Amino acid sequence: MCNACGACVAACPTNAISIKEDTFSCNAVIDTNKCIRCGLCKNKCPQLTDVQFYKSINWYQGWSKDDSIRKKSASGGAARALAESFIHDGGCVCSCVFEKGKFIYVLTDNALDIEKMSGSKYVKSNPQDCYEPILDKLKHDIPVLFIGLPCQAEGIRRYVPEKYHEKLYTVDLICHGTPSRLFLEKFLNEHEVELNKLNDIKFRYSHEKRDDSYKFIDYKGIMDRYSIAFLYSLTYTENCYKCKFARGERASDITLGDSWGSELSGEMTRGISLMLCQTSKGESLIKKSELILKDVDLKRAIDCNPQLQRTTSVPSARMRFVDDVNLGKGVNRSIFRYLKIACLKQYVKKVFIRMHLIEPVGYMISYK
Repeated sequence: MCNACGACVAACPTNAISIKEDTFSCNAVIDTNKCIRCGLCKNKCPQLTDVQFYKSINWYQGWSKDDSIRKKSASGGAARALAESFIHDGGCVCSCVFEKGKFIYVLTDNALDIEKMSGSKYVKSNPQDCYEPILDKLKHDIPVLFIGLPCQAEGIRRYVPEKYHEKLYTVDLICHGTPSRLFLEKFLNEHEVELNKLNDIKFRYSHEKRDDSYKFIDYKGIMDRYSIAFLYSLTYTENCYKCKFARGERASDITLGDSWGSELSGEMTRGISLMLCQTSKGESLIKKSELILKDVDLKRAIDCNPQLQRTTSVPSARMRFVDDVNLGKGVNRSIFRYLKIACLKQYVKKVFIRMHLIEPVGYMISYK
């Protein structure tokens, strides 16, 4: 059930806990020789404690007023607009960046760092080194905005003493589930790409937001097999299939996602963010950020974001897929075996793209 948020690692007074990662799991492991049985790890764990969820007080869809931000963002640029506004007002922002082959969380008060945090990252990230720096800023009366997955945001909230919560703002992202970084590494290795040697990696591509300095795992516009397996929920770590945060009520001040199925169809290729406000703090932050806000059809938004209703189901082929990969049968080969039709559809799409019948958009890994 461990979601690898690292709250227990940060809370442990004897450094008895570490996160152990393999191809399909990330789990906290306790060194019983160091453990003093203080119970702090259990008290801080989002999985072992009751979480207080809130109904949204307002829903919006929209995008950044700055076209350059919107162009570089995965959807409408809401996260970046919130982050830049927060730093402008004297706060610090903590979110995920890709550095030296790892997906880690950094805390910054420099708006120039925010661009590194932009973009979707369909892989398990590691926030465990940001807990103490966040608490230190809050102790010095400096507001902090945390943007991450729901389980990670709750880990931060539980770690920070309640007396500092007023200045802690949390934004959670609508999450399907996340594969292990080691699984991504295996996939890339089969394409002769070394994760720890990359300057950057992106998981979504739009013709409207293209950057020609990036290379593709497959043909431009063709969904690679990592992305196919991700969208078919085949590769997540085990805890993701039992996620308590996949629901309409949320535990953070703000929830962000894509406004899939928006009636603003003319804006879809440029990206539209979905924004849920659970608290007055979140509402205030959204209202003063440089965002264009529109009404949203709630039913349509929920129908197009199933994780606002339920946890991702375990695919029937997952255990066989896991066994095949662990037995060394190859990531790409195993994905094709269990998602053959989805993979073959991409070959058809390649023909259409080469004939200039469709634009190269969608989920696919690009890197440089």
